[in-house]
Amino acid sequence: MRHAQSLKEGLQLTLKYRHVFYFIFFVFSLAVLLACSNGDTSGRTKSGPGFLAKVQTDSLLQIVLSFSLEELITHREDEEKIKANLTLAGTSMPVRLASRGITRKKICTFPPLHLHLPDSLTTRWGPYKKYKIVTHCDQQDTTNELVLKEYLVYKLYRVLTPFAFEVQLSRIRYETEQDHFSRYGFLIEDDDEMASRVGGTIMKNENSDIQQIRKEAYQTMVLFQYMVGNTDWNLSQRHNIKFITLSDESLPIPVPYDFDYCGLVNAPYAVPYPSLPIKKVRDRFWQYRGRPTDDLSSTVNLFLEKKSEIFRIINEFHWLTGEHRDEVALYLHSFFDLVEQEDSISKIMAKGG
Repeated sequence: MRHAQSLKEGLQLTLKYRHVFYFIFFVFSLAVLLACSNGDTSGRTKSGPGFLAKVQTDSLLQIVLSFSLEELITHREDEEKIKANLTLAGTSMPVRLASRGITRKKICTFPPLHLHLPDSLTTRWGPYKKYKIVTHCDQQDTTNELVLKEYLVYKLYRVLTPFAFEVQLSRIRYETEQDHFSRYGFLIEDDDEMASRVGGTIMKNENSDIQQIRKEAYQTMVLFQYMVGNTDWNLSQRHNIKFITLSDESLPIPVPYDFDYCGLVNAPYAVPYPSLPIKKVRDRFWQYRGRPTDDLSSTVNLFLEKKSEIFRIINEFHWLTGEHRDEVALYLHSFFDLVEQEDSISKIMAKGG
């Protein structure tokens, strides 16, 4: 009897405080949702112009970066962010810098950089936070020929397709505890900023298998890589390629980047992969993964239609010396001399290289 009474009282107590349990559970669930929404935003769609779009100009962008060079070099390998100040048009703002890259980070006396913008600058500079800075490799090199040539490669690809990274050529003054010096460099559009500009989103899952891609975009990219002599890319491994998807397009679009190993740039440290049947990066090699019978005539026609604009951009790029502009133009003329021949691409595809 006493046991039954205890059970009855326990049941009444449970019913009495059940609403308290539900309230606590609701508050806890709400807190979890809010924490998630304030955390990783990689799945959210960002929109609107970002930092690069707002500072973009046809002339040189003048930038001052103040930071500890010793601290940057100390964290060269682990890529830890360090405190820095960015001065633009007389306005100084706190930012973070980090080294980046693979080969250049190891062999260059001055590593490539990531520029990280803080949340406090979102209202003024847009929602995108991470920008690559392509820097000089050799601290003793004052001409920055390699930087300027790689910048040109990005600009030429943008002539052919909107599915390309925007870049901004800059004259960067580095103010460190050791020295003050100025070099050419360029900013590369944030990944999400690029995707938003073309009405798409970046495919975030680096491990997802790409079974199919948008054919005309792929053909444009492959022919461009052949034109500039770049074999330092791989679709399946997503090496030096980002993929974007459009809202009305199920197939992903490849967007290439990182062209310092291409023949047009001809960096002294650049060598082809040992598995490739070429001895130097100036040798072009066809890396198409479609069928040998695929028709690329419309892609070739696109390049021929843009030929005059491509050479105009090269000829008017006065930051590069006349000698180096001629060198770039000569290398590209050899490509156009080839593709202007009848069935030239079909023959290249037939022999596979």
